[in-house]
Amino acid sequence: RRIQALQAPLPESTQTPAKACVFADGTTVHTEGEWHEIRVATVVTEDAGGKQMARQSRARFLPVDEVAWVLLLMAREIGYANAPLRAFIADGSHWLWRVAEQYFGSAVQILDWYHLAEHVHKAANIVHGEGNDEAKDWSKRLKDELCQGHGNIALDLVRGELAKVRSPAKRDALQELQTYLENNLSRIDYPRYRELGLPIGSGQVEAQCKTLVGARCKQAGMRNWTYAG
Repeated sequence: RRIQALQAPLPESTQTPAKACVFADGTTVHTEGEWHEIRVATVVTEDAGGKQMARQSRARFLPVDEVAWVLLLMAREIGYANAPLRAFIADGSHWLWRVAEQYFGSAVQILDWYHLAEHVHKAANIVHGEGNDEAKDWSKRLKDELCQGHGNIALDLVRGELAKVRSPAKRDALQELQTYLENNLSRIDYPRYRELGLPIGSGQVEAQCKTLVGARCKQAGMRNWTYAG
């Protein structure tokens, strides 16, 4: 049955949005005796005036390729394929970008700005000391460059800082940030995204992680759900 579903023709929609945005993320639920990831996705379409036309969300305990198919079907149902401007917005998780590349190849890939900022602050606090002026100044300088789409300049700042430190913990923090930037360099052209009217944050799906999953399955006393439950 599953193979037949994957081979079925993709749904066609008569809706003609001007813009379609796909958001995906993951959260956890205590299921079958331990914490398991549940993948959450949201698709939003807008008309030429920026008014929302449709929004759909799904949360599924499924392998990546199967949840990607669910997301693709959901997007097609509300006119994703008819939108001249398409975007896929997510954090830096590898499975998300694999879904974007394999199933949403025509979409502009955008790294969630707020996750990127969190990575910068984390490194700054480890290297310069949490909350002090030097950490704040360094993270601000880095974020200013990233906000302007200057990914290579930001990378040079990180590499320059890495060359100065000797502490293993500080070096690890900077190398982690360097790798994160290198892996997502093509997804941080924020001036272009703003000019196109595209979102730079994945708040749409993060809200669904809290409401669709958290409010239903993660309140006080809610542990050890079964998959059927």
